[in-house]
Amino acid sequence: LALVSGFRYYVGTDYGAYESMFRYGVSDGIEPGFELFVNLLKGIFDNPQSFFFFSSIWICGLLFVAAYKHSAHPFYTVLLFVITKVYFVSMNAVRQMMAASIILLGMKYIRERKLLAYTAVVLVAASIHRSAAFLIVLYFLYSFKTSFKKYVMLGAFSVVFGRYIVAGLVWAIKKYTSYGRYFSSNYNTGDASFGFILIFACMFALMVYIYEKNREDNIVRYVLNIVALCLIISMFSGSF
Repeated sequence: LALVSGFRYYVGTDYGAYESMFRYGVSDGIEPGFELFVNLLKGIFDNPQSFFFFSSIWICGLLFVAAYKHSAHPFYTVLLFVITKVYFVSMNAVRQMMAASIILLGMKYIRERKLLAYTAVVLVAASIHRSAAFLIVLYFLYSFKTSFKKYVMLGAFSVVFGRYIVAGLVWAIKKYTSYGRYFSSNYNTGDASFGFILIFACMFALMVYIYEKNREDNIVRYVLNIVALCLIISMFSGSF
C-alpha cells in the first residue's frame, strides 16, 4: 500500500501544491513540523517524488504499527483503512493523514491515562497540521459517562440548532482565518447528506447495543462516545 501510494503521479487535487512546496519552499502559515519534514527531504533528494514516497511510508507505516499494537484484529483494521477509502484520502490530504497517524500511534496514552504524554503527541501532530490540536478532546472522552437519554437530547439539539451554530462558525472562519477561501472552492462539498448521517446513526445504534452488554468495558464505552461525537457533528452540518 505504501509503495502504490508513494509512487503515484498526479493523483489527488493537492498533488501539484505539494510538488510546488518541495521545489520552491512551503508557503507562509504552513506548520513548522511539516516544513521541517519537507526541508529535510530537500536536503537529501532533488526529486519531489521523494516527498510522496516518504510521506506514504510515514502514513502507512505508523498506521500499521498502531494497528498491530492496539487492535485485537490488525488485519481487519488495515482492511477498513482501505475499504472505507481513508487510504485513498491519504493520497490527497497528506498533512492531515500524517498528523492522524501520529495520533493513532499515541492513543495508548489515552488508555493508560497519561495526559502529559498524550498532550505531547497531540502537539507533535499539530506541528504537521494544526487541526490535530482538537483531538485532545479524545483523552477526556475515554472517561466520559452519560446516558442514552442525554445522547438523544444532544442529537435533538443538533438537529434544531446545529445549522445556526455552524453558520456562526462559518462566518467567524471567513472573517478571522485564512480558511474562508475553501467555502467558495471545489473543496466545499456542502452539507452532510442524510445517507452519511444515517451511517453514523446505525453505527451509534450498534454501539449502544454492544455497550448494554459490556457496561464495564472502558474501550466499548470509549468507542461509543467517539461514534456519538461523530454523529452529533454530522447532524450539526447535515441537511434535513
